[in-house]
Amino acid sequence: MASKTAIANQVMLHLKNSKTFTNVDTDTSIQATAVLAFYDDALREMLEEFDWSFAKVIADLALVEEDPDDGAEWAFSYRWPSNCVKARYIVDGNMQPSAESPRISFEEGADTTGRLILTNEEDAVLCYTKSVTDVTLMSTRFRNALGYKLANKVAPTLCGEDRGGLGMRALQNYYLELSAAKALDLNQRRRDNPRESPEAD
Repeated sequence: MASKTAIANQVMLHLKNSKTFTNVDTDTSIQATAVLAFYDDALREMLEEFDWSFAKVIADLALVEEDPDDGAEWAFSYRWPSNCVKARYIVDGNMQPSAESPRISFEEGADTTGRLILTNEEDAVLCYTKSVTDVTLMSTRFRNALGYKLANKVAPTLCGEDRGGLGMRALQNYYLELSAAKALDLNQRRRDNPRESPEAD
């Protein structure tokens, strides 16, 4: 069954560690501590890596201010969506939303409240990658890649000097699985991308 604990158990197998987790979130062993220390960052890095279909959102942005920099460059500032991991592109409202559409310039910024999207596009619509923690939404290839990525990150902690090169081997397998996961995602894509709420899980 796809779960965070199942991924953690894959990590142990990759590192030839005999530890088995029943629930990695409640396990107090050094192995669980090591996996949990890197899990969130490893997952975020993978989400940032590619425009994954399961994590894609196309949503209207919330306007913060017009002429935010007094006409210096940008005409509008919008609030960065709270669940946004990676801003991909601004959608042209007159065109089919697509990564291949002519790009509308934007820049990441910030104010005293938080992060911003700065652009000259009125009523801007952003395509972005959202934070996803439900592993059942991820493809098997994605989960496999995450397991290898975590194995590479925790190897220095759990394998000492890593004389068998388990960490490096995990990294090599990570790139292979990542490539396969991207190819699978592209092959399964549909042309219609319904908009979602910026607050969607």
